[in-house]
Amino acid sequence: MGLKKPGEDGITGKIYESTFENFPNYITAMYNECLRRRIFPVRWKRAELMPITKPGKENNEDVPKFHPISHLNTGGKLLEKVLINRINHHIYSHNFMTTKQYGFTPQRSTINAAMPVKDFVEEGLVAGELIVFVCLDVKGAFGAAWWSSILNGLKACGCPKIYTT
Repeated sequence: MGLKKPGEDGITGKIYESTFENFPNYITAMYNECLRRRIFPVRWKRAELMPITKPGKENNEDVPKFHPISHLNTGGKLLEKVLINRINHHIYSHNFMTTKQYGFTPQRSTINAAMPVKDFVEEGLVAGELIVFVCLDVKGAFGAAWWSSILNGLKACGCPKIYTT
């Protein structure tokens, strides 16, 4: 199942797995009902927050030295995975995803993003060209995302309503 650390409710992935083995229809019905009613139970949204100090910043006093890890309750982790899988299925089955998207994309990583840049730079250097490389690191971009616009975009591309609320 891959859900190692439980949230504040203490229910582990093993407990959910065992429950599903014994009551598959009940668990399936529970998640289907969440989707049908378009709800994410408040209890499943609660998380245990654990601040982890970033490497090399142990003596720093600034708040950004911490990388917050939140342990969402297992029920919420599973519902989140169901929603992500459904949205991804819709996006990929309708070819809405660009091949240049690397973040938050299954089976792709920063290495996949870096290799074309490396190849481009190498080719330019071999050809004696001048290379200018500009990077932009938008701090806090994910947290500052305009979620209503994201939802509107999903709706505009025909993503079924049950996936987007």
